[in-house]
Amino acid sequence: MKRTIYKWMHYCLSFLNFKPYFGKSMQQFTMSYVVSFDKTCVYDIGADQSDINKLFGISYGFHHKQSDRIGWRYLGKIDGRHMVELLLYSYYVGGGVRKIPITQVHIGDTVTVTLQLNEMWGYRYIDAMVGDKKITTSMLHVPKKWGYTLGLYFGGNRRAPHTMSVRISKA
Repeated sequence: MKRTIYKWMHYCLSFLNFKPYFGKSMQQFTMSYVVSFDKTCVYDIGADQSDINKLFGISYGFHHKQSDRIGWRYLGKIDGRHMVELLLYSYYVGGGVRKIPITQVHIGDTVTVTLQLNEMWGYRYIDAMVGDKKITTSMLHVPKKWGYTLGLYFGGNRRAPHTMSVRISKA
């Protein structure tokens, strides 16, 4: 399914699998999508070029306090092909942000992207996978009994400089 973020917006108009949850802790959770960035995802925003956009993820309570997402940013041309970097982007207890590169993909290529979470003993353990590339990390975690899934988002502080589309569907 094609998701579009229109010029000067942060969000696409339809939320990707937005699902709030209440009354239970997210002890185990997996999100997996087939993703393809098209040429509309090529952009130049100057000094903010290294800001990380978001593809999908989940919050534990408020997303700027505790959340895990797959992030993306346009890198430019490498060996003559437009490239996007995919990263794990997490907020952890205390308000810090962790950004861990997973891999780079060519614009136009289709990849399976998975975020797998396990919560135990006051920590959350995260596996982020793109195709056969995988990173694993853990961080301090305060369990919450409510939260929500997060969808496609452009920016840090900048809005989309032009209309952009990403093909994304459940794996």
